Parts: sequence; structure tokens; C-alpha cells
Amino acid sequence: MVIEPFKMKCTPEQLLKIQKILFKNGYTWISGESEIKNVTYCPPIAFDRSWSGNKSTLGYIGMDIFVEYPANMLTYSEFINKYDK
Repeated sequence: MVIEPFKMKCTPEQLLKIQKILFKNGYTWISGESEIKNVTYCPPIAFDRSWSGNKSTLGYIGMDIFVEYPANMLTYSEFINKYDK
């Protein structure tokens, strides 16, 4: 499934589900890893092609650039409704 670029604020629990969906569809963290990361704090995330050429990847972004980051803002519910099929 093609997942469009997005940015999101989410909880650590929500991030677990987001990772599972992305990795199941062949996407990775910006580092190339596709192992689930358990975190106790979740900074804003972004999923985009801009970091690694043609392959979309997931990464953390700081609050200072979150507001102006060019990807569409999604809520967790919107992400699940669109991509958890």
C-alpha cells in the first residue's frame, strides 16, 4: 500500500501501531531499520520521501520545525482509518 507523506503528534502506544502498519508495507525508519521501537516519550514524527530519495521513511522531527514541515498533518484516527486495512 502506498502511504502518503504525513506529520503527526502521537503517543508511544499509537507509535507502536503506526510502526507496524508502515513496516508491514515495506517502509522503514530513516536509519533503514524496520524493528519496532518502544518509547516512553514520542516527539512529533514525520513520514516522507525527502530524506532518502525515492523511498519514504519515518523519523522524529523537533517541535521547532514541526509547524512548518511541508507534509500533511494527520491525526492518529485519520491515519488508522486510511491505512489500517
